Amino acid sequence: KDVLVAISTSGESFNVLQVAAEARHRYGTLVVAFTGSGGQLKDWADYAITVPSDRTCHIQEVHLVLGHLFCKIIEDKLCGAQR
Repeated sequence: KDVLVAISTSGESFNVLQVAAEARHRYGTLVVAFTGSGGQLKDWADYAITVPSDRTCHIQEVHLVLGHLFCKIIEDKLCGAQR
């Protein structure tokens, strides 16, 4: 099963909202959202990780760390025993 990680600082980016809705409803894709205060994106997500800040730079810094953590977790699950 596919997973879409949708990232929008405001949670209101039209193109991100459209792809999240399409992925979820048409293809049954699991949607994980990284957003700031939430916006509409959190409503289209199966899982929403919101950063409680109105400072764009702070929201994006947290999103960057989360992206690296997700990659690390996935890498460990796929390749952990081979390291």
